Amino acid sequence: MKNLVSIEWLSDHLYDEQLVIVDCQFELGNPENGYASYLKGHIPGAQYADLEKDLSGEVGEHGGRHPLPDQEQLQTLVERLGIEQDSKVILYDHEYGAMAARLWFLLGFAGHKARAVLDGGSPSLERGGA
Repeated sequence: MKNLVSIEWLSDHLYDEQLVIVDCQFELGNPENGYASYLKGHIPGAQYADLEKDLSGEVGEHGGRHPLPDQEQLQTLVERLGIEQDSKVILYDHEYGAMAARLWFLLGFAGHKARAVLDGGSPSLERGGA
């Protein structure tokens, strides 16, 4: 599986049993807008992962505004999303792939190989439809 997949690839595989799709939309200036955008419309079957609640750990004295989650928090997220060893995970967002890439990295850090970011993110859905 490549690191980027096209909207055409996604359309061809949308109903594969091992496919897990995760919408990672998040707006730094308006944190609630990401989930609101997800509720307005998302790829069929996609689940939502929030930067601050799911993709970041506890904010401390050091580590920035969005430190990486610890192993236990990441495991909880993976289980909630239904990601298994044989899952093909497609990630997307609407901010040039930054949030999707973060989950792509975290999954790789956890050892998951079959993962990719949707090329063009949610704007590609508007152009090509899934």
